[in-house]
Amino acid sequence: MLLGPGLNIKRSPLCGRNFEYFSEDPYLAGEMGAAYVQALQKEGIAACAKHFACNSQETRRMSGTSQVDERTLHEIYLPAFEAVVKQGKTRSIMCAYNGINDVFCAENKTLLTDILRDMWGYDGFVVTDWGAVKDRAKGVASGLDLEMPGGPNATGEDILKAVQEGTLSEEALDKAVLRVLRFVQETLEQRKPDTVIDRDENRVLARKLASECAVLMKNEGTLPLKEDQSVAFIGEFADKPR
Repeated sequence: MLLGPGLNIKRSPLCGRNFEYFSEDPYLAGEMGAAYVQALQKEGIAACAKHFACNSQETRRMSGTSQVDERTLHEIYLPAFEAVVKQGKTRSIMCAYNGINDVFCAENKTLLTDILRDMWGYDGFVVTDWGAVKDRAKGVASGLDLEMPGGPNATGEDILKAVQEGTLSEEALDKAVLRVLRFVQETLEQRKPDTVIDRDENRVLARKLASECAVLMKNEGTLPLKEDQSVAFIGEFADKPR
């Protein structure tokens, strides 16, 4: 499974994920996303469209909530995801850290069940962004399937306790387990263990694609920079480059 494509609408230049999101336009992002998913999955690799949904800031990324009215949600923020579900047939969806209208995406039944599954007919599985789970049992009840990254602090005991106490139905848990197992089975069936990677050829192709995507600035005397010139570098990375 490849964690992409990223489809969120860019609301602010300060969003740390802007570099991996397709577009400012819902229709264009959807068309690009659907084509990307189809091409990727044709090779037997599952796409994981992300970050579902309304993920538009890094500040308080684990606790923020996007307040969006229904019309804006369906006309601007959801069309790209709808396209990768209906046209692209993406096999997985990654839900976001943030909340929508005060309900975290990882436990948002309106988002993960009512819209994604019932309205759009999605039959794949939903995985969290890494560390996004707040209430695992509530997430499963709302349509979440897989918590990532898992590990020793994963919340399996929370699910077991919720089932025993009757706050999470076995039916909801069974659905989540079945969707994950179906994904695993499909992945095993599509393995290509004899695949050979020609890294030299890939580097040539990557260089070609990069050159075709480059935008050349017109030089009207600004370049090359001179030693006595001052240049503004905006943002925290000016002080702490990564």
